[in-house]
Amino acid sequence: MKKTTAILCSLFLATAALAQTPPAPFPEDFTPSPCAAQDACTSFKTSEFSPLASRLLGLQLDSEWVRTNEAMMMEAMRPICRKIASCYTIQGANFQFCHDSLMPEIRGICATKFANGSRDFEQCGAFTEIWASGVDQLSSARWAKAQECARPSWTTKSVAPEIWLVPAKIPRDYKGDITVYARDPETKLPVPAKVEIAEQNVFSSLSPSGRPATFYAFKWPVKLNRTTNPDGHRDLVPPMVTVTAEGWAPATFPMPVDVPKMSIEMKPARLKPGRNRVTVTTRDAETGKPVEARVMFGTVVAGESNKELVINVPRKNRPQLWVTDLFERYGDVVIAR
Repeated sequence: MKKTTAILCSLFLATAALAQTPPAPFPEDFTPSPCAAQDACTSFKTSEFSPLASRLLGLQLDSEWVRTNEAMMMEAMRPICRKIASCYTIQGANFQFCHDSLMPEIRGICATKFANGSRDFEQCGAFTEIWASGVDQLSSARWAKAQECARPSWTTKSVAPEIWLVPAKIPRDYKGDITVYARDPETKLPVPAKVEIAEQNVFSSLSPSGRPATFYAFKWPVKLNRTTNPDGHRDLVPPMVTVTAEGWAPATFPMPVDVPKMSIEMKPARLKPGRNRVTVTTRDAETGKPVEARVMFGTVVAGESNKELVINVPRKNRPQLWVTDLFERYGDVVIAR
């Protein structure tokens, strides 16, 4: 079952990587839950928005702006409230996850209504923030009721949810955010899940737990891992990612990151028995830039790459000639066996 799960997950990841744009984390054509309440979005009274925005968030929100734009803003929130109501019914989803997963959409409302940088845009931003803060504080009872209603319908599935990453392919030296998304392939509702990266100690400042989770970004870089191959040398490999969600089979896949490789040239190209003067040139296979590496003859250090070396080769039981990166940015490479 784990093997099947990993294959299904990998296929979806590959498809997402080839797509022009990533899938919508919470699309408009989701299937509403029968337990979704009509009044899930309960926030502060709009008459209290201005003083609360100042006191709770340090934002300036003009009360006249609120009165003028209240109806329009509430109408804009209506589709998001439908999503929140169904999200409350998801197995393993607390109300904070539901609100956090939709915050990009909530904040995106202002860009559809007002010119970026305008006063209306700024006021809209303050309005959405205090509205969302009120939903956070006042919705726990409705979330609990929705969970109680939906619990009898929860099942344990034998497959993993749909999973993709943004960015879908992580370039070398990337230092930005990475977000793992998961959703139910049938209902298209989001799936809250833990994200673990093998042999890594990764944190997310946005996740309530402080650890990576679906819909919460975390910072790259994460180190590539070392593994020993059958020859006894060490390869550099992407870390394995495991996504675990309540009611779903776990999914495991390699982090889609480019692994740097060394290109190696030795002059002369062959070693002969006895004393040899050789130069082993090591470069990055992609950029062509020199790589500082150590040349090994069996277990003995022969010297540094990109410099002339003297290697004494026995007639029998000749050791391997191989290269290892000094800073563990590349895997070991065998030059001559």
